Amino acid sequence: MVKKKEIKKREEQKKRELEESLKFKHSTKSLIYNIVGVVGIFLIFYFITVAITNGIVGLHEKEPDDTATIIQYDEILAGEVFNMSDSEYYDTLVSLSESKIYTVDIGSAFNSYVVSDEGNMSVQKASDLKIKEATIVKIKDGKNISYLEGRLIEIKEGLN
Repeated sequence: MVKKKEIKKREEQKKRELEESLKFKHSTKSLIYNIVGVVGIFLIFYFITVAITNGIVGLHEKEPDDTATIIQYDEILAGEVFNMSDSEYYDTLVSLSESKIYTVDIGSAFNSYVVSDEGNMSVQKASDLKIKEATIVKIKDGKNISYLEGRLIEIKEGLN
């Protein structure tokens, strides 16, 4: 009987070792499958991202624009009225003369602070500029030397 108990013990010992070995193999396999799955998901997301951002599929492909950028220098902000590089010029809402004319768009939000119920004929700096209606200001060497306000016809007659 001692032999049978010993044999049973050995069999149980082998059985436990075999179970532990199988558990280890199973956990190792699970770990490998998990790693491969995570790497696979990252690769799928990578290729989807590349496809969407124009790498593979060519979505949103835009041809280069060959037109040159043009900077206009005739329309200025009201704050720049007395700062232009020309020694003599007119500042107005419309072109009325052959002289260099800069325009201020008082409809622009950037220039809204100059719109007023009264004009300022003696203005000498941009912060004091007030426009009631169509106005033309002749600037020479950064100073207001002529200020005409009214309807455009009246202003044009005043220039002649």
